[in-house]
Amino acid sequence: MFAHDPSGIVILLVEDEVTIRNLVRTMFTDHGYAVLTAADGVEAMEVCQRFSDPIDLLITNVSMPRMDGLTLASTKSPWSAGQH
Repeated sequence: MFAHDPSGIVILLVEDEVTIRNLVRTMFTDHGYAVLTAADGVEAMEVCQRFSDPIDLLITNVSMPRMDGLTLASTKSPWSAGQH
C-alpha cells in the first residue's frame, strides 16, 4: 500500500464553526500535516501575512462571516497558482 509522507505539507483550514475547525485540525495533525487555522476569510488573509512559508492546501467553508470561502479562494494568495 502507498504511504504518503505529509511532513512539510502546510494546510490552511478556514472554518467559522469552532468544533468543526478543531476536529478537522486534529484529524490532519494526527496524520503529520502542519495545519494553520482561521475562523473566516479575513483572519485567513492575516494568517497568510504572518506565515512566510508556502501554503500547500486551502480547505475552507464556503459560507462564513466577513469573507466567504469562494472570495478567499479567488484572492491572490499563497495558495494561488504560480505562487510556489
